[in-house]
Amino acid sequence: MAKKIGEFAVYVQDGEGAVHGFLPGQVVPAWAAKQMGDHCFAQEGGEGSADEPVDEPPAPPVDPGDAEDPADPDEEPAGPPPRHGAGSGEPAWRKYAEDNGVDVDGISKRDDIIAAVADAGVPVE
Repeated sequence: MAKKIGEFAVYVQDGEGAVHGFLPGQVVPAWAAKQMGDHCFAQEGGEGSADEPVDEPPAPPVDPGDAEDPADPDEEPAGPPPRHGAGSGEPAWRKYAEDNGVDVDGISKRDDIIAAVADAGVPVE
């Protein structure tokens, strides 16, 4: 008998190490159901029971590497931070410098970082 996930989402790892998520009401494949306890499944006649149809497809596997670095490695670095107002502080300019390959270790002032970036030929405007 097909089992459906109960009230909460459940995540399990397949034999190859990929993580799969199952949302409430989704039918669970046998390999995944073997890893789950009865508390993960809908009770007969209750909310999310096996009698209710499920419209959504199973969630795709989650790649833990995606969460660590969402930036596209082929993507060009973003433009310079603003000079004034929100987002114009030393941390933003330090990140911009590092993203563009400018060594700013040992430089603590924002204006000095901006000068180092400009001296390296990286746009600051």
